[in-house]
Amino acid sequence: MFLKIQFFFVLYEDIDNEVRIKYQCHIDDDKQATCVMLASMILELQTQHENMDVHIIIMYLKELFYVTSRTKSYETSKELFHCKMAKGSSMNTYLLRMIDYFKKLGHLNFVMDLESSVDLVLQSKHKSVLGASRMTRELITIM
Repeated sequence: MFLKIQFFFVLYEDIDNEVRIKYQCHIDDDKQATCVMLASMILELQTQHENMDVHIIIMYLKELFYVTSRTKSYETSKELFHCKMAKGSSMNTYLLRMIDYFKKLGHLNFVMDLESSVDLVLQSKHKSVLGASRMTRELITIM
């Protein structure tokens, strides 16, 4: 750490005044952004990040929320792939539930093309409604 600081001061002395002012402005902006970020966090996150600069905080938060998002995406896709239409249940209710899963996955950046989505819905229908596959495919495509 000491070597970095010593190297920085040698470099800092060699630059002209205009560059030095711009650099100081950048440092001040970083400090202000760090303060704003820390002020908007819950206490637990504040204490974990209080000695970090803004760029490191962003990196840690991206990692934290990526893991959370990935877990939600996994759980939602698991529910979607295991969703089956119960015998005697309403086709409308079933389709709305499936569409809700697709919307949730869309918000989590889980992308599935239209054909695969339609095929998944049709495969998970109950055997008693298999005759309505063409109508269902058209309904899903419209939605």
